[in-house]
Amino acid sequence: MPYVRFRVLVLIWALVGVCGPTSAQQPSDVAKAPAADGASDAAAVVAARTADLRKKAAQHGYRTRVKDGITSFCRAGATLGSRFVTEKCMNEDQFALTLLREDQQRDQLRITGACGGIVCGGLK
Repeated sequence: MPYVRFRVLVLIWALVGVCGPTSAQQPSDVAKAPAADGASDAAAVVAARTADLRKKAAQHGYRTRVKDGITSFCRAGATLGSRFVTEKCMNEDQFALTLLREDQQRDQLRITGACGGIVCGGLK
């Protein structure tokens, strides 16, 4: 059930991200001068998002790497069943989805508890 919710949220998020800019009004010839301000506002929003993601990356144990202007979020750890430590990296969008998934899993555990919603320790 949580997986279905996650898929629906990701689908909605993707549709808003893809369809949102296409439904925006096109600037007229008169309004082309303020377009530079709009571009700088968009750049400021992207910079703020990146700064927020970097802060969250540090809180969750990820390191940021910038290579060729692309920011990657990396975490070193052993794969389940292995003792070999490997570094796994992802881009900004993948990292944002990972944070979303981790938050949803954490919230789900808080709601149902570790025992799946039933009393732990047996019945009296």
